[in-house]
Amino acid sequence: MEPGNQTEQSPRRTPANPLLKRPAFWALAAEEKKTRMGLLGECLRFAVVYLVGTLLQSLLVSIPMTAAALRNLRDGVFDEAIRSGSIQTMVLKMAEQLPDWMTIVVLFCSAALGAAAIYHCRKKERRSLASMGLIRRGLLPELIAGLAAGLVFFAAVVLLGRQVGAYTLSRIFPARREAILLALALIGCLVSGASREILLRGYFAPTLNATLPVVPVLLTSTLMSLFLFGGAEMSALTVGNTVLMNLALCILTIKRGSLWAAIGLQGGWLFCLNFLFGFQIADGDRLGLFRVDSAEYRTLLTGGVNGPESSICATVVWIVVLAAVLALPQKNAAGSPAENAL
Repeated sequence: MEPGNQTEQSPRRTPANPLLKRPAFWALAAEEKKTRMGLLGECLRFAVVYLVGTLLQSLLVSIPMTAAALRNLRDGVFDEAIRSGSIQTMVLKMAEQLPDWMTIVVLFCSAALGAAAIYHCRKKERRSLASMGLIRRGLLPELIAGLAAGLVFFAAVVLLGRQVGAYTLSRIFPARREAILLALALIGCLVSGASREILLRGYFAPTLNATLPVVPVLLTSTLMSLFLFGGAEMSALTVGNTVLMNLALCILTIKRGSLWAAIGLQGGWLFCLNFLFGFQIADGDRLGLFRVDSAEYRTLLTGGVNGPESSICATVVWIVVLAAVLALPQKNAAGSPAENAL
């Protein structure tokens, strides 16, 4: 071939490798999903599923709560409050007299939220559990690793707060009965964490069916974070930390290709917040191996009435966690999610 006939070929550009790739279980969800709606329609349908799950949870919680209230009423616990004629006084007295195990019951009842999401996916969208990130491969290792990470991350918040004078820490030696309650509480926190992850990252994020996971990540980490945070007194730090936490959890499910690590992480975080460190967010003492007392008038560092989740210490920790999760390599599991289905 003559030199004049040679055509100069331009070098091929290597396609940019996106920071986040759509995980295999999202792709499976896109294949299996039978009903498709626009973004607004999917958000409205999610709201219905969430409200149904919340209603079921409230109904389940009301059964043991009513039984405990009736027992206290029989024992004359509310006589003084009833004589006062104040409904607010009676409600406060009722809340103070609830047994320690009621918080654990509420955690287990939160399974209704996850059950509502699973029912919708299975019956309405015709999706398998594998398309929700509930796969068999790596279940225990991922769950245990996530649980350990959640314990470490929350401990980092407490230790950082202690270093800056926000918290004082003291050791508690629980009785045998309390130790049993703590073990049940750990399981309950995992159930609660699983329900949230199944709802947000198992059902809602994959159903958005985005080629790149930017939209589901942002949507489930911002709008839905506020939606789930409903009744709390929200500050800017409360909102910001909730968004950071959900960003990290959503990206973690994408990187690991399943929900198990995120379920463990959220369960460990909830266990530390509500039980292990015995934070007193509402009136009354809490179970715990440690007691943490917050410094007064330092709400930026302590989180105030909302606890450490609304503190600047948590902000620092979640920024570090988010950076670490982004640096994780994306896992390519052997076999398709359908082959590893539960």
